Amino acid sequence: SGMALTTCVQERLGVVFVVLNDGVMNMVEAGFRRVYKRPLGAPGPAVDFVRVAESCGAVGLRVNTVADLEALSPALIGGDRPVVVDLRVDPSAAFAQSGRDQTLGTFTGRG
Repeated sequence: SGMALTTCVQERLGVVFVVLNDGVMNMVEAGFRRVYKRPLGAPGPAVDFVRVAESCGAVGLRVNTVADLEALSPALIGGDRPVVVDLRVDPSAAFAQSGRDQTLGTFTGRG
């Protein structure tokens, strides 16, 4: 969260945050479809996590390709400033499911 990031900046903690950024609320949408069997119907805003990081005093890096990822400097890890890596992923990519959706379904009577 933003509060965790600003705390890391304040305390000079060199934590690395990696955001799997698909440009939409895809994880929320997918979970909603699995639980409620219909789309959420509320597209989320596009977020530039590099700018969010920089506005909080952290280092922000964008990764669009594997080459970008490979080019990240190991010197970024272990410093005294947090780093946010805005890792762009394909919004159509499907990731393995966990038990989270089933657990959420227990709150709706659908699990």
